Amino acid sequence: LISRNPQEEIKRAEKYTYNPTKTDKILHGYLPNLTAYERFFQDNGRTYELHIKFSIPKLLFQWSIKEVGNEDFEQTVKLIKLKLERLSIETTENAIRKAIVSSAHFCKNMELAKPKTVLDAIRQLHKAELGKGKKKKWRDFDGDGQALYFHTTYANIIIYDKIQEVLGPQSKGDDKEDRIETERQILRSLDKDQLPEILRFEARFGKQVSLDAFLSKVLNKKVNGITFEEIFDVALSKKVLLKIWNDITDRPTNQLALKMEQSIDEIFDAMLLSTTPEDRKKPHSLNKLLINVLLLALINKSGAGVLRKKVEKGWDERTWKRLLKKIAESSALFKSVPDNQMIADIQIALDKFDKYDWKPQVDT
Repeated sequence: LISRNPQEEIKRAEKYTYNPTKTDKILHGYLPNLTAYERFFQDNGRTYELHIKFSIPKLLFQWSIKEVGNEDFEQTVKLIKLKLERLSIETTENAIRKAIVSSAHFCKNMELAKPKTVLDAIRQLHKAELGKGKKKKWRDFDGDGQALYFHTTYANIIIYDKIQEVLGPQSKGDDKEDRIETERQILRSLDKDQLPEILRFEARFGKQVSLDAFLSKVLNKKVNGITFEEIFDVALSKKVLLKIWNDITDRPTNQLALKMEQSIDEIFDAMLLSTTPEDRKKPHSLNKLLINVLLLALINKSGAGVLRKKVEKGWDERTWKRLLKKIAESSALFKSVPDNQMIADIQIALDKFDKYDWKPQVDT
């Protein structure tokens, strides 16, 4: 990287890309995607930047399901240097260590105990929302797998079936140009009952400014360009993913949406038991109890987004904003009602953050 003052006038710029072909992958194994920028200045000077995009598990293990640890950093650096040399690009290990990260994907694999399925977990999480204007969408892997996307101003949050994502068609998926064919072949050789239910929780930061801003919040210090060496840290990944998960689950609307499913009779009985005779003597106590029971039942059934649309259509946006205060009160009242079990399992997995490693034994 040759840098100059960003305020200097650029005469023109050129962009060059390299995406590995099937032949390249056969000859050299997994290879990174490259984008090079050449900028020409008025004084005939030039600058060069090389952006390298790669998956660390695929680079190290040729197996995207296995997670990496801090102990894998030096081997990662050596392999990146080797792969670049095979593409006739010279660099140093120190340059790779100190390279500034402009985009990053943080992720955690979690295996669900059968008969629970990833699809069941995603259906529960689909009831959550991050507020009006924050888009949410489904993606389908040919009918078998599902992915849930939350689009925020800082990152794309994706919850998906990792096994089905690997098995999906080559023409589909966010990493369709980055697939490991041997991985697909191994999984396809197994019976369905041999495949685990692996939920992946992932946050994708596509811009350096968003990544730096979010890391500044997580680390409680100003981040203005984080190096590859600094970001290759399991503890940091845990902090990032827990912060994002808590941003979802701490919203009062989502706290009601992600509670254990109960009938309206069970909810009413639980609320009745939680009140004292003195509480019931207070003015409007029954009305307040019924409002809280109904809010939990409605939001827990379909999610706050559905209720918000109905309220805004029948009344207006200000009515919904006023109702949010009631929802916050209801969330506090129902604190003792347990979360849906799969939501609780995800919380436990993120809290523990154990390194996940699953690879089947395949007869050769």
